[in-house]
Amino acid sequence: MSRRTFLPLEEKVVPSSELASGGVYDVFIKNSSWVWIAEGGLTAPQAPANEQRAFRKTWTNTNPTKVPITATMIATVDNYYALYINGILLQAPGSSELWDVPFVFTFPLSSDTTVFAIRAINGDENTIAANAAGLRVAARISFSDGTSHWLFTGQDQTWKTKKLFKEGWEQPEFDDRDWEPVVLMPQSAYTTSWGNLRAPQKLLVASSVPSALVCQPTTSTGAPSTGSSVGAASAVGSNEVVVSKGALGGMLVGIFLLTAVLTAIITLLITRRRAHKRKYPDVRVQIM
Repeated sequence: MSRRTFLPLEEKVVPSSELASGGVYDVFIKNSSWVWIAEGGLTAPQAPANEQRAFRKTWTNTNPTKVPITATMIATVDNYYALYINGILLQAPGSSELWDVPFVFTFPLSSDTTVFAIRAINGDENTIAANAAGLRVAARISFSDGTSHWLFTGQDQTWKTKKLFKEGWEQPEFDDRDWEPVVLMPQSAYTTSWGNLRAPQKLLVASSVPSALVCQPTTSTGAPSTGSSVGAASAVGSNEVVVSKGALGGMLVGIFLLTAVLTAIITLLITRRRAHKRKYPDVRVQIM
């Protein structure tokens, strides 16, 4: 089944209304919380350096009298992240981002179910030691009747997370029942730079987002695809290239065969050269 994987965004300036009281930034600061996964052996907010974690949130409209039309989302990750909405990439990860300046996204809604998926990367290039890592999000769902509904990390305990995640983890139909709930970061963390986030400057607008109600991809036999390959915890950088185990195995076999062929050719050339010398020895003439 073909599926669009990336959605271009139009960059605009954040409206002043979103920075004022009751706007998305104001509500984000007052109501959302820093969250992360429980890192065994480390005290929150500490997390392994240069590793990534996956987060998911599925929102479903339970009021049949209301029609969701748009969502406005503000998010940040210490250090950077990739954002997917209904399986579509809206924001690719970039290590040049300033995590203390959150981004604002606006996108239309086409169904009663929306899946937010974030690949958060604790990618501090200046250290290999454990350091603070966190995710913070607020989202406003706007309805056709002018009302709205808010989602927050922290207050909303339905955000889920996973350390090692399977391929397709960002897709709407992915089964996340074995994922664990996020954990709140301690209040002491807010006395650091986490408590001094700056106002957003960029508003990234998407023209369309596909419905979350999509059929599950199938294999050539017609059976549902399970996406059995497990994603690595290590951060893969600022691109979205993922090499599966099968592809990696094929690459290694190809390298081995190429090495064997080159070795055989070199051995043949050396053998022929030695045989030629034995058959036609060098003759040196001494001049008296």
